[in-house]
Amino acid sequence: MYGVHIHTLYLIYYYHIIFFLACPVCATTGITVVDTADNYCTNVFTEALAIEEDTAACALLKDAESTCCPIIETPCSVCAEGITVDASQPVDSLPQGTICGDLAASALLVEDTSAQCTVLKGAEETCCPPIVPCTCELGMLFNLFPLS
Repeated sequence: MYGVHIHTLYLIYYYHIIFFLACPVCATTGITVVDTADNYCTNVFTEALAIEEDTAACALLKDAESTCCPIIETPCSVCAEGITVDASQPVDSLPQGTICGDLAASALLVEDTSAQCTVLKGAEETCCPPIVPCTCELGMLFNLFPLS
């Protein structure tokens, strides 16, 4: 019976730390970036739950906020008119597996003046090339009766 009470007290203490005293890393926005292969941001966020707020360890973990949950003042403007190709179109200029459908969401997490934004804007020719209307009569027929 004595062991049950100690276990209960431990759980109460543990939940008190997590819900009332935990280090508030990314508390406002949550993690807003795609986590790295080693799950850096997820690990920081999880570790912060077990550390009290007013400690040096918490201050160190809060330094990760600029990496894991940055506040974006001016999001990257990529494909301002929207994606003009199939959203599943792969983007060769970005990491393997990136598709045009991911581009708009990724751009919202990057500052417009950053080097990352410049890289994302390089995908515009793949994902949102301008649609040039055909003005010739033969072209008009192809628009009315597409080949595929």
